Amino acid sequence: MSEKLKEEVWDLERCTGCGLCVAVCNKGVLEFDESVDRHPTIKEFRRMVGYREVKIDPCKLCKEPGIEVCPRLVDWEPEKLGKIVSLRSKVSGDVIKDLLLCGLELGAIDGVIAVDLDKWNKKPVPKVFSHAEDLKNVPLLVPLFSAGLKLINRVRRKKRVAVVGPPCWAQGLKRLETSTMDVLEPFQRPEYLKISSFCSGVFYPEVLSKIEKELNVPLWSISDVKVNEKESEIVLRTQSGEATISLKELAGFMAKGCARCTDFAGEQADIAIGSIGSEPGSKTAIIRSQLGEELVMAAIKLNYVEQREPKLRAREEIRDFIEAKKKRESAVEVDKAFLALIKGLKKPVVDEEALKKLESLSGLKKRED
Repeated sequence: MSEKLKEEVWDLERCTGCGLCVAVCNKGVLEFDESVDRHPTIKEFRRMVGYREVKIDPCKLCKEPGIEVCPRLVDWEPEKLGKIVSLRSKVSGDVIKDLLLCGLELGAIDGVIAVDLDKWNKKPVPKVFSHAEDLKNVPLLVPLFSAGLKLINRVRRKKRVAVVGPPCWAQGLKRLETSTMDVLEPFQRPEYLKISSFCSGVFYPEVLSKIEKELNVPLWSISDVKVNEKESEIVLRTQSGEATISLKELAGFMAKGCARCTDFAGEQADIAIGSIGSEPGSKTAIIRSQLGEELVMAAIKLNYVEQREPKLRAREEIRDFIEAKKKRESAVEVDKAFLALIKGLKKPVVDEEALKKLESLSGLKKRED
């Protein structure tokens, strides 16, 4: 495997944990157990040559599709905000679920990749759903770290698949859709309907133990885990009601890659869903593609959701959150400067430009000999 993913993504803790690189690795070199690791790992392959065991590199002649689809190896340009509508659920109590139910029952989509919660320990479990009834008790857009895009291996024969996850999933799928690499063609056969959340970050599953201890809430009693309307608290729905805990208290459990992410509003998604910009009881949908608009309009027409008026300052409120997250670009610039400097150390001449960039970003001054 090329050192590019290791040096520029994993070692710098920029990995989103989406799992897409694992799915498209046609040599089976990458593996990822997100309950243990924070990023994919590389399998070792050895064989006997005479009396000696040697390490072999199955990536030597590979085109390395994992690099091609990684969402962290691109500088994403800001996207226009798109069409904004406010929607109220009329079927399941969840706007996203209503959109998916409409799509599945109409035959507009024939599969859904989303994250469920384990019945007892409530850890995230990515699944493929093919029927509307399968989604009945699934808490969509769970804000927990999960490599859901590993599952695109299982939907290659479907025609149109909805993928529900954080904005980094939509970024990865966008890279996949626009690639011209021939080995990725089997993964490009389905049309992906990308549905993202307004995202303030995802949390490693260990956060559940802290929540259980702090709130005295048994994990088995939790039916849903959501971020509240102000993007400031995690809300747990339990058998006895709701419990909340501040995101600030959980900051130590946030996925490392989220600290480098500047996408709040799912800029590469067909539909981004969140609470900001709508009145309580409704959700804001940002629609950025014809495919997304067709599904939303069908759901409104068939009475799966009801269209409401967004707040008067909806666009301004959303832009404020987008701009707040864009401030993380400085962390990305520091990463790039460090990376350039590290690469420069391998050369006979120090990269002065990278050193100056790092100094300007960090406020450090070059030591004089």
